[in-house]
Amino acid sequence: MKKYMNESMDPCEDFYEFACGNWKKYHSIPADRTSYDTFEMLRENLDVVLRNLLSEPIDEEENYLLNSTLYNKTTKAAVKAKFFYKSCMNEERLKQRAEKPLIKLLNELGGWPIIQPDWDDTNFDLEKLMADLKLFNNDILITEWIGPDIINSKNYIIQIDQTTLGLPGRSYFLDASYSKYLDAYKAFILSVATILGAPMTEAVQDVNDLITFETKLANIMIPSENRRNVTDLYLKTSIGALRNYFPQFDWVHYFSIILGKEVDLEEPVACYCMDYLYKLFDILKHTPPRTITNYLVWRFVRHRTNNLDNRFLMAKQRFYYVLFGREQSPPRWQFCVSQVNSNMGMALGSLFVKKYFDENSKNDASTLEMTKRLQEAFRQILKENKWLGDHTKDYARKKIDKMNLKIGYPDFLLNIDELGKKYYDVDAHPDYFFENTLSILRHLTKIEQMKIGRLFDQYGNLQQWWKEESIYNFHQRAKCMIDQYNSYIIPDVDTYMDGFITQGENIADNGGLKQAFKAYEMWLRNNPGADETLPGINLTGRQLFFLNFAQVWCGKQRIDTVKSRLKVAVHSPGIFRVIGTLSNSEDFARVYNCPLDSAMNPSEKCSL
Repeated sequence: MKKYMNESMDPCEDFYEFACGNWKKYHSIPADRTSYDTFEMLRENLDVVLRNLLSEPIDEEENYLLNSTLYNKTTKAAVKAKFFYKSCMNEERLKQRAEKPLIKLLNELGGWPIIQPDWDDTNFDLEKLMADLKLFNNDILITEWIGPDIINSKNYIIQIDQTTLGLPGRSYFLDASYSKYLDAYKAFILSVATILGAPMTEAVQDVNDLITFETKLANIMIPSENRRNVTDLYLKTSIGALRNYFPQFDWVHYFSIILGKEVDLEEPVACYCMDYLYKLFDILKHTPPRTITNYLVWRFVRHRTNNLDNRFLMAKQRFYYVLFGREQSPPRWQFCVSQVNSNMGMALGSLFVKKYFDENSKNDASTLEMTKRLQEAFRQILKENKWLGDHTKDYARKKIDKMNLKIGYPDFLLNIDELGKKYYDVDAHPDYFFENTLSILRHLTKIEQMKIGRLFDQYGNLQQWWKEESIYNFHQRAKCMIDQYNSYIIPDVDTYMDGFITQGENIADNGGLKQAFKAYEMWLRNNPGADETLPGINLTGRQLFFLNFAQVWCGKQRIDTVKSRLKVAVHSPGIFRVIGTLSNSEDFARVYNCPLDSAMNPSEKCSL
């Protein structure tokens, strides 16, 4: 802790510099990273542990179950995870197979016009193509998922919304100052297409048409700052009603493919994007099938470059260098660990828990005590609150009482049969990384769609349990925080933060710190003789509490990465997670004896 501190800085003037001022002297951003911070350091150590687990020998019996096709007969999820890792690490096999697995799949999907100048649109089927790509867990043009109805959460229903773009945000397509990123995006598409055999002249025109189409999509998407109030977006409708609203799209065909069954016209749908859909179908009406297909397939192909040979990874790296400033790709083993962790996290988690997690610690008395103190601290904060009405407080207390404590890991991770059921339809073979990934993607989509109609608990319904006065007070206080964070200028890019997009997480940071410190104070009262100081650091236990909070956020980002997150990231940069939160904290100001109206103790604070 001490070596990262800049003790020459007055903590009441800039606590981030006081806590993290020397951090950059000891750490630089690795060439294969877009940022580097405390979390990345922990992740590095964890990745090494996970690599060792995945590299452990597979039982001879499990190897014997491999057959001559793409599949294996094992039911053990952890073994499948090891096969998946092994297939990712088999670079020689990837080189041998080259683009063949992707070409085979593209042909099954109806082809990719950009690599087929003679592509015929006679059999173009928009709904089928979108649905087929969704089966591989790709949401393109429309995001579809199964989730609890926010008005009546006892049932899971179909939900649809506007989707994401191929670049981090709308600005990349609409703001001329982002032109270098758009040019790099075009070059990336063209590189992948030419590797797959696209003739250059025709491909350039196809890419230009594709970008024009995606720019139109960016233009009709509702910005995130206008989507904060979910009740304003929510419309409870049905498949039949959607068919009446948008008869140009065969919703029955689309949902039947995704759900794997014939759908009823009365099937409920929660729609969050009616205005977007009206504009989307107008764009589609005036866009040639070739361009639409090129775009849909590209959005799928882009992510499949991860599962092919080094030519595709190099094309991606050139793009990432411009987009994020990343100087090189991560080591292959680290990439493969990430692939397993993101796609088969529970299976990998079971290996970790068995080897490193003490089962008794799951029910450790001190851990349980800490979580219960946090709950009690929240109750105290609620009791002391002056701006919430009594009715709203009563409902908030009921929500606290219904909270479930989730500590350690779910029990099924240690149950081979139960865990195996989670991955029952996942096929894995050490020679077929591409097909293994497709199998997992199909599995993830299937699991998602099987949730439809599932019962949920009775306490998650969206209802207006806040009284109007409390709502008004909340918005006034939230506006204070929005204005506060809007005033911060991000170092290196000389650009103001977006306090609106980040308001939810800023509120959470402020409230979480207040709650944690109150819980710590409760512990100190019950342990009056505890020595909470550290040798070599002349700070009290309470002061160390805030120092530790701040040093969690020590780190740095590449400039292009900062720019990419400006209008899409819901978290503030680390420096303002420290300065913004602590400058609102009466506890911090008291513990560090900060004079009133010093930088870290303004007389006007934002509090929720």
